[in-house]
Amino acid sequence: MKSRYFTKIGEEATKSKWTAEDEEEYRNEPLVVELYINQALKKRGLNQKQLAEMTGIRPAAISQLCRGFVDRLNLDHVGRIGTALRVESIEEIVRLVKVSEADATTMKPRGHRDED
Repeated sequence: MKSRYFTKIGEEATKSKWTAEDEEEYRNEPLVVELYINQALKKRGLNQKQLAEMTGIRPAAISQLCRGFVDRLNLDHVGRIGTALRVESIEEIVRLVKVSEADATTMKPRGHRDED
């Protein structure tokens, strides 16, 4: 995926020019959201219960997010989790990947390891 389209903000993002090649690449390739909250917790030596206490999010909701069992992603939760974990980039906890690059059973990109 050409991440340059997803990393720009404000006026810079609205001025991005799509080429015919870009359009063809994205036309029929859906994106999926992958969650890396569990990996971020492991990296910081924290557990789900601690994250729930730090964010004020129900432990059951944290568990679902860590397992990727969510139909809708609450942006307030993402913000609270990012703040609590002091992430430097949203990609530490949430990523958009093409379906063809994701593992359909785990919704992780090919080659992804939990230690990452």
